[in-house]
Amino acid sequence: MKARVILPGDSLPLLIRMHMEKQKLFSRVLAEAETIHWQALSGSFWITMEGDTNDYVLQAGERLQFHGPGKVVAESLEASSLLMLLGDPQA
Repeated sequence: MKARVILPGDSLPLLIRMHMEKQKLFSRVLAEAETIHWQALSGSFWITMEGDTNDYVLQAGERLQFHGPGKVVAESLEASSLLMLLGDPQA
């Protein structure tokens, strides 16, 4: 594993664990170089990304990632939990 010096102003990946009740929405506008990674822990989600002609249903155990720019929207299809990583995990 390669070490990395973190300098003031550096952006680090942000890991968020989120629980959403049925039919709750989450959205975020991704910047040009921003990446979002999703992993469903339980339940299922409908996810769409601006500029992508596909919509996705993410089930427990599945993963998706999107690259900016654009708005990403997720809706829980049932009470569900997910992990969301903003940024590049390799950075």
